[in-house]
Amino acid sequence: MKKFAIIYIFFLLGLFGCSEPDPVYLNNIVLEESFEKNNMPFFEQWQKNFADSLLKFAEDVPRDGGRYSIYLESIWGPPLSISREIDLNAGNYVLNLEVWSKTENVEGLIELGVQKPDTFEVLDTILVKAAQWTSYKKSISIELGISDKVKLVLSGGSSQLLQGRTYYDKITIKKE
Repeated sequence: MKKFAIIYIFFLLGLFGCSEPDPVYLNNIVLEESFEKNNMPFFEQWQKNFADSLLKFAEDVPRDGGRYSIYLESIWGPPLSISREIDLNAGNYVLNLEVWSKTENVEGLIELGVQKPDTFEVLDTILVKAAQWTSYKKSISIELGISDKVKLVLSGGSSQLLQGRTYYDKITIKKE
């Protein structure tokens, strides 16, 4: 009878008492990117809305930014953009975003939001305006459903007249 009771308790714990934890993140950092690995340009786990030939790296970085940053040219039409999705369990979070960026002639855009199964819901945006490397920071509350993901989008801007580019480096998203 004791054996049955112990098995029953473990069954109930397994059924009701356990949920899958978030992936383990060092110091609550869920994204840390500097577009380099082993002193070489590095672009993995990001999606882009443009051809490979338009993916550009620069040896122009903020202080302590390593060796390479990425830049996106401004174009006439929908802006060139890169995006990254981050898996977290369903629930409520406060996320702190920091992106180092600068622009030449045309403003860039940083968007943070929720990628739902059929749509991207933008929760906050930052306009990149500075000509010098600047730390852009935001803190947002976010609610994720079971199949939702956090999504970060970095864009290069759009202009019919001006040529320009937006640089990005040292990207961090941290859970509170």
